[in-house]
Amino acid sequence: MKHRIWWLGSLGLVLLIGILVVLRPKSTDDSKGQDQNSGNNSAGTGSVARTPKLAHPPTTTSLVTRVAENAKLPELSDEMVTRILGNRTNPESLLAVSRLTGDLELLREAAKSFPDHAMIQLELALRGKTPEEKQQALESFRRLEPGNAMGDYLSALSHFEQGQAEDALADLKAVEAHPGFGDRNSGQIQSAEDVFVAAGYGRLEAKSAALLGQPKTQTMTLNELSRKLFELYQEDTRAEDAEAAQAVLQMGLALSRRLRAEARLIVDDKVGISMETRFLKQLPVDAPVPGSTLTAAIRLNELTTENQEISELAKQSSTFLNAMKENEVLAYLERLNQDGELKALRWLEQNHK
Repeated sequence: MKHRIWWLGSLGLVLLIGILVVLRPKSTDDSKGQDQNSGNNSAGTGSVARTPKLAHPPTTTSLVTRVAENAKLPELSDEMVTRILGNRTNPESLLAVSRLTGDLELLREAAKSFPDHAMIQLELALRGKTPEEKQQALESFRRLEPGNAMGDYLSALSHFEQGQAEDALADLKAVEAHPGFGDRNSGQIQSAEDVFVAAGYGRLEAKSAALLGQPKTQTMTLNELSRKLFELYQEDTRAEDAEAAQAVLQMGLALSRRLRAEARLIVDDKVGISMETRFLKQLPVDAPVPGSTLTAAIRLNELTTENQEISELAKQSSTFLNAMKENEVLAYLERLNQDGELKALRWLEQNHK
């Protein structure tokens, strides 16, 4: 069985390719012998290799080609996953490997071993196979982090899926009192980077993949919630319930703004723009946008301009990155991690034209 590392977002792909092409090819001279001997670890003791090596560490060219053609990073075998984990049985490592490989069973094991780890419960609430499994994990997450708005958002989506619109709206009203947002401060980027290093990649490759290559499960879940709100808005509009429609519209706009305010990657920005645009297009062009002094037409023009800017920044970034030294790319990645991808891209444009 192979574990495929998840990938999402063509813009993130463009940036990862741009970063990886500045890396020097790795030597593979000793890799084959190391891999052939990797199975000779204290038979009967259950021990595993502590410093795993890829059988054929990819050169820069081969890695970039595979990412470009397949829109994903290379596969990890079961054996490699076992080696990566080794003694890394801490919750962060288990969560990172599960997230990068899509291994739900590993996530379930982590949830059993660490029932009070909020981010593991959140991940299971997002990725669980059944509604019951998701609901149980969601209840645990909300108990562990009552001030995290992601609990309200997931509860709202669950209520929408069960046809309980009023309960969903009640969840969304509670969001304003909860400043937390998902796992933004959980250290998962560093954990993912450590996993890639353990798999045999260089630090720059690992940092690039950890920052840009993780699944966007939370963002896509919020987009689905936005769609449910939009469907309810349309129902209220058809029923000529202007007051209810206006309330749902405001919630839909608030959700899109919250996503963009918390955005780390440009995929978050672009999804947030799409969510806001979806609602604003339903308004008359001269209608005021709730919570703003702008009309719908003016705000839609702003969003179109922002979307075009993001796309252009992403396209030209690979050119800049190709001309940069490794230490400069690392500095860019640190800026991305600290300030978010959009600000980092603007900095890149200003300083490397």
